[in-house]
Amino acid sequence: MLEKGFAPAFVAGMLANVCKEGNTGQFESSAYTTNPEPDYLVYMDKNYNYRSEYSSKYIYNKNVNTVYDILTTLKTSSNNTWKINGSRVGFGLGSVQWTFIRTYTLVGMYLEVNGQNNAITIDQAIQAECEMIAYELKDGDFKSVYVDWQKDNAANLNSQTAVYNAGYTICAKYEKPGGGATAANTRGNLAKLIYADIMK
Repeated sequence: MLEKGFAPAFVAGMLANVCKEGNTGQFESSAYTTNPEPDYLVYMDKNYNYRSEYSSKYIYNKNVNTVYDILTTLKTSSNNTWKINGSRVGFGLGSVQWTFIRTYTLVGMYLEVNGQNNAITIDQAIQAECEMIAYELKDGDFKSVYVDWQKDNAANLNSQTAVYNAGYTICAKYEKPGGGATAANTRGNLAKLIYADIMK
């Protein structure tokens, strides 16, 4: 992100969010304690043995083309709605736990980076996720997150306030996890610690 021109304070905010989400190339865990379990994971487990085959495992231990084929089937069968018979379908994947259509895009990016091979290395997965994050925030559907942050902090993009706001804003407007303002506050404060390391 630094190489692509993002401000260091914003990068610290992104890293704070990545730290609180999944890991590069890791499939969303289905080890939920909620009752009922999320419908999409129930669907995925019933139809694709998700719990035993994918839950919490890593893309670099799986056939990337097979995963892409599963997502293509879900996308096509649901007429691009990611819902089948009233149930959401899909799963999160990667260091920011992408939503279903974005997981599909991400796996396509994995294949672009690895040359359409079945296998992918951790370095290739990192590259793919970095490129997707940078694209979404620089030119894609989430461009306003970065643009608005720059406008709101134009007085000093290197201040502790700007750093905190980056972590908070990325959480609230890009990641959108459960936990609302509490999660955003945690990530804003973590961003300040990360920024101090970046600027050493």
